[in-house]
Amino acid sequence: MTLRGLYAITGSQLLAGKLLPYVEAALDGGLTLLQYRDKSTDDARRLREAEALRGVRGPAKAHLIINDEGELAARLRVGVQLG
Repeated sequence: MTLRGLYAITGSQLLAGKLLPYVEAALDGGLTLLQYRDKSTDDARRLREAEALRGVRGPAKAHLIINDEGELAARLRVGVQLG
């Protein structure tokens, strides 16, 4: 698979409380690949946010990958990035 366009990585500290609006704006701008990255210990929040992100794909039908969380990625049936 070849992807072209904008690749964004979320930051849990930087986007606290504003994740979806910023991701939706990036999607409107042509985002094609989103890497959800959250190094906190809040499992419930990570699941909630990742599920919400899986539901928004934008005009370019962006792909979602989860950073370092193989189980979460498998649960949501999305890609995973292992560092």
